[in-house]
Amino acid sequence: MELPNKYRLLGLDNSRYCTGWCVIDVENTNMKLIDYGFLNTKSIKDEGDTLVFIEKSLNNIIKQYNPNYIAAEQMFVGKNSETAMVLSHIHGVMLLTAKKLNISVQYYAVMTMKSCVLGGIKTKKEDGTKKTGDEMKKEVADKIIEIFGINNFIKPFTNDVTDAISAAVTFVLKHKDNNNTINLKGKKNKKNTKGNKNEKN
Repeated sequence: MELPNKYRLLGLDNSRYCTGWCVIDVENTNMKLIDYGFLNTKSIKDEGDTLVFIEKSLNNIIKQYNPNYIAAEQMFVGKNSETAMVLSHIHGVMLLTAKKLNISVQYYAVMTMKSCVLGGIKTKKEDGTKKTGDEMKKEVADKIIEIFGINNFIKPFTNDVTDAISAAVTFVLKHKDNNNTINLKGKKNKKNTKGNKNEKN
């Protein structure tokens, strides 16, 4: 897929309880975080009401920001068939919404996103023990904050938000021109003690 030099991207991490989203502008080799947020559906007991809320929220976000493309984290669940069913319905809502508005959707596997953002994956710590899923999520979140700068994260955010941003960054890296280099070094910032709520899927 050939992309223009300038476009707007909606990143999504669809979740049963906390769908993360972000809007990123891309121009040549530069990325700018425009906005982010999360759709908290923990208090919604009925699945149908959850799907309606997500559909309305996505439409509002798209209407406000008018993205050209959507990058989303690929659905991954363990052995919980009930969770898989609910998540598949949420992804269906996203895909239908995007199709109605003629917006292309690109999925990325979790490990692909981690590898792109971190420049490779190290599954073990220096002492040889295996990293936990939460530890790897924190690595990605820290890198995302480093890339865009802590000053761009003044609103509350969750791991679902940084995962959504990871999907967007992966999209940019996968589609960048071979002659251009996206800067992922970012800036060193002081640790944010207020933002990340570390929500679970």
